[in-house]
Amino acid sequence: MTPETHLLLCLLLMAVAVIAAMVIMDLPAPAQPPRRRRAKRRACRRGRAHLRVISPRKAMEI
Repeated sequence: MTPETHLLLCLLLMAVAVIAAMVIMDLPAPAQPPRRRRAKRRACRRGRAHLRVISPRKAMEI
């Protein structure tokens, strides 16, 4: 390969790289997926008995 063709290939590669960089810069930022709100963890029904408050003074065990 002669030095001239080598130089031309290098220049061509640089031009392609610059154009690719410009195209990437012009692209809009990728849209972020909508954030899903995590469902609040429900208390495990197993384990200790749950108290259902009927009035502030009385609590009923389920």
